[in-house]
Amino acid sequence: MIGDYKDRKRRAAQLAESHATKIRDQLKHRLAKVEQRDVAIGIARQSQGHVVEKVMRETCPEYLAWIRTLPCVMTGTHPVDPAHLITVGSGGSDFTAIPLRHDLHMEQHACGFFTFMEKRRIDLWPFAISFVDMWVSMGNSGPRESVELIAERWYVKHGILYA
Repeated sequence: MIGDYKDRKRRAAQLAESHATKIRDQLKHRLAKVEQRDVAIGIARQSQGHVVEKVMRETCPEYLAWIRTLPCVMTGTHPVDPAHLITVGSGGSDFTAIPLRHDLHMEQHACGFFTFMEKRRIDLWPFAISFVDMWVSMGNSGPRESVELIAERWYVKHGILYA
């Protein structure tokens, strides 16, 4: 009986250590991803003084106003909100915005774009790319960085094969 107790206690300690090791490995992996993301979005860290210089988010109020004139990409209805595929808080460019009906936009905010696209079984990046192409073809200036490149980074970050 005492042997059973000691075996259970030893097994519990082994499981706790295994779990702690797994958590440490996950945290290391997440930290590496955050560091990769920081480099990808253009954050330069200077070694002396730990000064962080962040690239300014690209804004274009005229583009957002134009997006508001378009029908919702999912329902074809009006009115719409300009829904950014990469959030404004994450430094997303206005050129990643697509027209979404307000309730769909709020749903997208509630669950995140990756989950939203999985749930709705739709890839919204081709819409964003097409809208920027139309905008530029009308004689307007486009984004500093191509939306195709932004989309490709997003696909890689979420483990999706990009064609």
